[in-house]
Amino acid sequence: VKEIRLTPFIAKGDFDTRLERAKEFLTDGYRVKLVVKFTGRQLSKRDFGLRLAGDAMTILSDLSIVEQEPKWQGKLLVTQLKPKKITSTESKTDTKQE
Repeated sequence: VKEIRLTPFIAKGDFDTRLERAKEFLTDGYRVKLVVKFTGRQLSKRDFGLRLAGDAMTILSDLSIVEQEPKWQGKLLVTQLKPKKITSTESKTDTKQE
């Protein structure tokens, strides 16, 4: 399991970079744990973290299946994704193109 840590008010460029890394992990066959870490007064804005996790799951939906829905563990919002299985027809078309 590879962990990607986010904060609720992460910048767009940083968010995109972290999701690119998550895509690499998923294509390599690793499960990915997305963690949104809240500190201090950020806890009063929990909806930002839920929206962020939802956006990340939507972007990664073509490569992954949600294994664990977003769940609060103290100050952390945790969700877990697993890679989609490649069907035999998809792998055959990939090898033909190369």
